[in-house]
Amino acid sequence: MLIRRRFVIPFIVTALLTGVFSLARAADVAVIHSSEVPSRWTDAFVRGLADGLGDEASVEQGWLGPSDRGDDFFETRFEVLEKQFHDTEPAVVVTDGSTAFSFIRKYRESLFPGVPVVYCAITRPEPEYLRQCGECTGIPMPLSIGETVHLIFRLRPDTTTVVGIMDGSPETLKYRRKAEAAMEPYLDHAEIVFPGNEYGDEGGLDAELVRTVANSVPRRGAVLFLGFDRDNAGKQVDPAAIVETLAARSAAPVFGLTDQWMDSGMLGGVMVRAQAQGATAAQVVRRILAGESAAEMLPEAVQPVPVVDFTALTRFGIPPTRLSDDTLAVNVPQHPEEPSGAISTGTVLGLAGAVALALLAVMVRRRSGAARGRKSGQ
Repeated sequence: MLIRRRFVIPFIVTALLTGVFSLARAADVAVIHSSEVPSRWTDAFVRGLADGLGDEASVEQGWLGPSDRGDDFFETRFEVLEKQFHDTEPAVVVTDGSTAFSFIRKYRESLFPGVPVVYCAITRPEPEYLRQCGECTGIPMPLSIGETVHLIFRLRPDTTTVVGIMDGSPETLKYRRKAEAAMEPYLDHAEIVFPGNEYGDEGGLDAELVRTVANSVPRRGAVLFLGFDRDNAGKQVDPAAIVETLAARSAAPVFGLTDQWMDSGMLGGVMVRAQAQGATAAQVVRRILAGESAAEMLPEAVQPVPVVDFTALTRFGIPPTRLSDDTLAVNVPQHPEEPSGAISTGTVLGLAGAVALALLAVMVRRRSGAARGRKSGQ
């Protein structure tokens, strides 16, 4: 009996330690970004993903770059990522953006053979792409073009001109048709134009023409950024730089379709927030880690919400009372004890009310002081 105990006790200890270490080792999730460097979007996306996963999985990020750099560039990026993930065996790969999804479809079996893929930050891909991908599912990111047009007129009812900025790609041409349809209720007092992409005048835009257009937007206008990745010469451009140019030079606010450009001077739009996209991706990843097949999952889109930049809202004199209850506001002045980030419209209205009460108190004190001065002078 003693001999048996000598063997059994070490066995139990070893089994317990093995179990502890297996629990402590979280499953890895590889996130491949379409961008070359971190941005406000990527930071918020990964924050939502990591928060949603908690201690269940760790996250490691890889970076690509503009999709127009050719096969040689992406072959080089493949070699970089191959070295980066050489000692990592991710349980799931999450792609952020269309370039990353295309890259993984091409190189997955070399980088992450047999690993399920969750696509994010793109509209619903072609069914053939998903079929080729196999164990793939995703979080489609709908673009609320019509809702953003309606937001423009809710915030600025006196808008007379909506200036659509687009690069003339087949995708943005579809967006233009949706924007034109959404404008129908407002055509009695407003128009929508697409400089460089009007019917019969489709010469396109470049960086210089974008500056010219921005300088000519009327004060009672609005800029609707539908997407601009290539100029009229086919050269890749930085969309964030285009939005910054529009916001800096235009006398009217800029509206857009994704949270990606909210740090570039845009006033807002009806859009999916990066953190919400990441949090939803985390739910899908957890299901895969629990043993569910990615190929059998039905993609579920995140619902867009109105998002506004409070700084831009103030700049254009738009009262917060025009915001709907589900609006998220960013860059709102914070009290020292309050965390930064997006807050609800109710909080915005509360802040606005507090400011109004403070101003009213100052006016009352001034009037009381003036009245006492007049009495003492009599």
